[in-house]
Amino acid sequence: MQHDGSFNPEARYDAVLVGAGIMSATLAALLHELDPQLRILLVERLEAPALESSAAVNNAGTGHAANCELNYTPMQADGTVATAKAVAINASFERSLEFWSSLQERGDLDTSSFLHQAAHISAVWTPENIAFLRQRFSQLKDLPAFARMRWSEDQSELTEWMPLVMAGRDLKQPVAATRIDRGTDVDFGTLTRAYLMPLQQSGALSVEYGTQVQDLKRLRRSDMTEADWRVVLKGPSGKKEVRTPFVFLGAGGGALPLLQRSGIPEAADFAGFPVSGLWLVCGDAQLADRQRAKVYGKAAVGAPPMSVPHLDTRWIDGKRSLLFGPFAGFSSKFLKQGSLLDLPASVRATNLLPMLQVGATNFELVQYLINQLRQSPAERHEALQQFMPTARADDWTLSVAGQRVQIIKRSKQGGRLQLGTEVVASGDGSLAALLGASPGASTAVTIMLEVLQRCFKQRLDSDAWQQRLQALLPSIHEDPQQDPQVLNRMRERSDALLGLAAWASFPQVHQHHSGGDQGDADQLGWLQHLAVGKPAHQHDHHSADAAPKGIGDSKGNAQYHFGEQGHRKGVGAEHQQCGQRSGHALRQAQAGGADHLSADRQQQQGPGIAHDHWCRSLGLWQRRLLDPRRDSAAA
Repeated sequence: MQHDGSFNPEARYDAVLVGAGIMSATLAALLHELDPQLRILLVERLEAPALESSAAVNNAGTGHAANCELNYTPMQADGTVATAKAVAINASFERSLEFWSSLQERGDLDTSSFLHQAAHISAVWTPENIAFLRQRFSQLKDLPAFARMRWSEDQSELTEWMPLVMAGRDLKQPVAATRIDRGTDVDFGTLTRAYLMPLQQSGALSVEYGTQVQDLKRLRRSDMTEADWRVVLKGPSGKKEVRTPFVFLGAGGGALPLLQRSGIPEAADFAGFPVSGLWLVCGDAQLADRQRAKVYGKAAVGAPPMSVPHLDTRWIDGKRSLLFGPFAGFSSKFLKQGSLLDLPASVRATNLLPMLQVGATNFELVQYLINQLRQSPAERHEALQQFMPTARADDWTLSVAGQRVQIIKRSKQGGRLQLGTEVVASGDGSLAALLGASPGASTAVTIMLEVLQRCFKQRLDSDAWQQRLQALLPSIHEDPQQDPQVLNRMRERSDALLGLAAWASFPQVHQHHSGGDQGDADQLGWLQHLAVGKPAHQHDHHSADAAPKGIGDSKGNAQYHFGEQGHRKGVGAEHQQCGQRSGHALRQAQAGGADHLSADRQQQQGPGIAHDHWCRSLGLWQRRLLDPRRDSAAA
């Protein structure tokens, strides 16, 4: 407000995003890509971005693709496992890789700072769990998304796969595992900062740290051209009011109280059940170097999804470490740096009964949490030794993980504990909130595209936004869940641009469709059927406004020319063009050698030249991946 009581138009934004974590950062990046003229405000109660759930120490850092997470394929009454959710999550993570690839290709994102390859392994050692894993493998291996999954019960092979898990283990104990080499470890905190920094520098994004939302109210006045949200903020300089036609609540566990404060009728259906977590952390570099994989086990009966035990290789702040856990607990806080009053303050007349119903019908979960709270350090170490028999207690320290608020949703059948994530949007699309936890960050691009579809549909349908969306996500109008060739193209492009693996080392996925369990995939799979606007040609490339912004490789290499030293800001145009030509050659290879160019491409190159350059590029990527110095350089 101005001193005369009138509203300052400079305090009006096209979008206000609450919470500076991976979700808001992803949405900000997408909005800016679709319309660079948008004025966006990001509000964060803490002093820096990504300090809650998005911080590397507060999450597992797994690029969730359902490769190893057994909770995504629950056993059904008929003895089979449900696969639809796993397929949908896998496709959603491919969408994230596709987005990062586009930003990497343009020089707008240094993926080497937050993305590392790590095999994804599921390992079990009881007869019941081995039978479950065998059934899971038998179903998944025939699906295109998991065609590279391998099975082993061989002691020597398992020792190669996961040496820390097998060392010192009783040779008489049966052990089985599945493995997918194309797995990832992701530092979502670093990714969040990488999204936000260039937006701030360009002036497209204003950020206010140390600032809380005190009031959130919909304004409908006759003298306004459109209805706005009135958002009252309290920060270091005191109170102020901003207005906006769109609000996104991406504040993690803090989103639910703000959603309730908004007063939209959709908020009445939800309550939250907070779950805390602990990690055991090992910083021994030599020990960490022996574990080049993420090894997931089977959750205990009644355990929430975030409590699936796993022994992980991690890259945190550029350093290799090992994590084991998480150990679940209970806290009434909705945020790690929240208040013990968060849970009682969220109770409403509309959600009290659903909360009580969930408590009464989830006795196993309550019992599990009580047992976890009672665990001693010796009991936690014993749990670690089930995964790593040779683990020494002195090598591991206890670290508090992030806080997760599981969704309790009101339904006709009563209160239901709903695992996963859900976008809650007002009927007019003026406000959206993200509730829930896993797989969360890994599927952020898919989730934020849902927000765009529900809240910016008219603009998303426009030719301008469709063209820009197609440039960012070349396969946006195709379905990798139903078309194996689409999945192949997505993976080939991402592997090449992100340096995950030489895509030629991966076989073509089977040419058949996956079926069944479709209903389980509705939440994550909606996007695959997003046929808005006119789809552009799948091989078109948008290179406008794609000049590098000085983001270089953390190892001192140019982004696409691994034989040259120095950051991209310091390399010549020839080295920048190298990356563009590599991407162009990839598109030619995908099209069987045909040259597909968008309107902004003014030159062509023959398929022979492209193929030659492409082969050389693959060789460089392969040598980089096989170089033992790669991990030490990243540490």
